[in-house]
Formats: sequence, structure tokens, C-alpha cells
Amino acid sequence: PKLAGEWIDAIFSGAPFPMTLLSTLLMRLRADKGFETASTLGFRVALLKGILVRNFGIPAEDLASLEPSNINRGYHLGRLFAAYERTRATASRRRIKEITTRNHYARASACPGLVFPLLQREAELHLSQVGARSARSKAALEATIADILTRLQRDPVLFPQFLDQEQQAYFAVGYYHQRSHFLGRGRKQEGEKERVYELAA
Repeated sequence: PKLAGEWIDAIFSGAPFPMTLLSTLLMRLRADKGFETASTLGFRVALLKGILVRNFGIPAEDLASLEPSNINRGYHLGRLFAAYERTRATASRRRIKEITTRNHYARASACPGLVFPLLQREAELHLSQVGARSARSKAALEATIADILTRLQRDPVLFPQFLDQEQQAYFAVGYYHQRSHFLGRGRKQEGEKERVYELAA
């Protein structure tokens, strides 16, 4: 109740959102990954966007939809996680909700250096499985992954050991954008959350 009251007060006063809201959202994303509904995920990401805009001064237009030219590392790590997730789902012919573990997302979003090398090796195997059935699908996934890795390689360390809370918020936004793009509902899902996003920002 206290957090909700502080959040509402911030909306109407124009003050920064309470940082406990950021911590709570990140915690729920880690705990619920793979079990939340699409609307719940979208709502939480919309709130994270509002926090990035209000508390960290990020331009709202930089967070509106999938933006490959975004220079934030956390954003592209989130995109890469979504790409690896999509590759695994395509290889196994199962829904993403069925193949994603909370542990993978929790560790990847907070400590990328510990889990991404493993995901990278797994993706190579999964891409081979995808290619055995569809060369076109494999090529599309490889192109997406290669593009994201190229953007990440601009930093001296490909997979950092830790991400701070701002970077974890970016991770969630990048993951959501890339996942929505794969599902072909990017514009629709962003529109569904626009009312929440405008209120938060």
C-alpha cells in the first residue's frame, strides 16, 4: 500500500518514482519469468519505461519500440536473450512459455557473464536443429543474433559480470521489444500499453 501510494503521488506531482518500485518490478520479472501473462509482462515493462524516463532522463522516444540502433548494452543483452529463447523454442517446436526457466532470465538479467556463454553454446546446437528443418528460419535467426552481437562488441567486455538496476530495466525493455518483434505484435502490444506508459512518463 505504501509503495502504491508513493507511485500515485509521483505520477501526479511529477516527482521521480520511488526506487523501491524499480526494485520490486525487477524482482517480480525474475521470479515470474515464463509464468506471467503477456499483458502482465507488458504492464511491468511499461512501468519500467516510465521509471527510465522519469528517474534517469531517458528520452521517451528511445523506448517506444524495437530500436536496433540503441547504444545501451543492457538493452541489447535483453534482445539477445530473446533471440536465444526464440532459437530454442523454434528448435524444440514448443512455446516460449514452455522452454524458458526463471533461473535463466534471473541470472542473465543480473549477471550476464555467468550465463550468456552457456546460452551462446546452446544456441549453436539449436540453430543446427532449426537448419535441419528450415534453412530460411536458421538464416533469419543467425542474422538477428549476429547483428545484436556486433552491437555488443562495441564494448570491451562482451558479457559483463553484473548489471546495475538501470541496466536490468533496459534488459527487460530490450527483451520485451525483441520478443514482441518475433511474435509479430510489436506495434499492437505497444499500443495496448500506451495508456499506462503515458501515465507513468
